Amino acid sequence: MHPRVSMNNICFMREEISQQLAYWPLIGAKRFSVLGPQLDGESGALVQAALAAGNFQLETVVHPFSSAHPLDSDDGILAQARANLSARIATAKQLGAKSIYMTTGGRGALSWEQAAKAFANAIAPCVDEAHRAGIALMIENAPPQYADLHIAHTLRDTITLAELAGIGVCIDICGCWTEADLKSLIELAVPRCHLVQVSDYVLGDRSLPSRAVPGDGAIPLPTLLQWLLDAGYEGAFDLELLGPRIEQEGNLQAAQRAVANLSGMLNALGLIGSRGSQHTNVPTTHNARRREARQWHSVTSPLTCRCRTPGKRSAGIWRRPVIACSRTTTRQHPHTASTRSAS
Repeated sequence: MHPRVSMNNICFMREEISQQLAYWPLIGAKRFSVLGPQLDGESGALVQAALAAGNFQLETVVHPFSSAHPLDSDDGILAQARANLSARIATAKQLGAKSIYMTTGGRGALSWEQAAKAFANAIAPCVDEAHRAGIALMIENAPPQYADLHIAHTLRDTITLAELAGIGVCIDICGCWTEADLKSLIELAVPRCHLVQVSDYVLGDRSLPSRAVPGDGAIPLPTLLQWLLDAGYEGAFDLELLGPRIEQEGNLQAAQRAVANLSGMLNALGLIGSRGSQHTNVPTTHNARRREARQWHSVTSPLTCRCRTPGKRSAGIWRRPVIACSRTTTRQHPHTASTRSAS
């Protein structure tokens, strides 16, 4: 199976943790992602033992920043949420995880912009802490049906929020595949993207969640995967499978087939090796430009890039507004000269 395929334990969330871990050797992947609470207490010890026994890698940890309280809660509640995130960063580092992806908490009575700033301010100390620990903090795009738990429901909004907070992006393909100008959004997101979640969707399925095994539905996954690779994405492809269609097939059987299908797609696109390996269809100079961009759009950088302005396209980059942030520096972006001259 392809070394950049990861399986998320959310596929087995109805099972006891011991049973979930018993599935790992049967799935075919070497990378796994877990829910944050699974790292606490006895279950955390079981996860650690399973990682060591199977020579598995912990790819990412799912962490709801403030699931029980909206972002307009008082300072004490947000301080506790921040303390919980800090503890999760320490545990993730101990277990060798590469990243943590979050939902933000609902907006409460705040506007989107107010909620975004509240979230950015609340996690600011943890951004620096994660940087020191070598853990990439990210937020994902999630359907609006989860508005009580999250404020970023499109990839465009997710990028905007990540830029404001100085963190990374987890691209959930199933949640953004219908968005306009998606190729440009992917190019914009990739410099700060550390995880891509993969599943499929069968047209007409009204269940929630309505995930399907890659290859079973209507999402043009080979095309989207190609766009990600062309944009220089070097991270894992995490299978997030849940919902009635997955349960009807059987979670283990669906997971095994998903790993095989996704591996086949990546192999067919010429993706070789593990994280950091070059995509055989991408010129070296293209990858070099992407690496340069990543140095400036780093997940842990306090810089808010200002090379994007409304309605402009230059240097192949779609430029749009960025919410101002008190953490913005005056450091010059390498695109600044070219974008201004092209404007």
